[in-house]
Amino acid sequence: MAEYLNQIIDYINHLTPTEITVLVIITVVLTIILTYRIFGVYAAAGLCLIYLIAYILYLYDVFSIFEERSSIIERQEQILEFELKK
Repeated sequence: MAEYLNQIIDYINHLTPTEITVLVIITVVLTIILTYRIFGVYAAAGLCLIYLIAYILYLYDVFSIFEERSSIIERQEQILEFELKK
């Protein structure tokens, strides 16, 4: 069992970005279809909205912008502390 799991992890680690994108798209489509069949059109529409928001956040790289701003502020605080210690 552990050997099989290691093979799967090794396969996933060697995927190209194109293959990862295809797998994500297939997963999203299958999830939406499954949600539609089980919960109906409103749940599927809500799931599409969640996927759309997640895609927008990913596309505009919101999280790295936040991290960049945080690091700039932290660096400014370090410079200010250094200047105050003089």
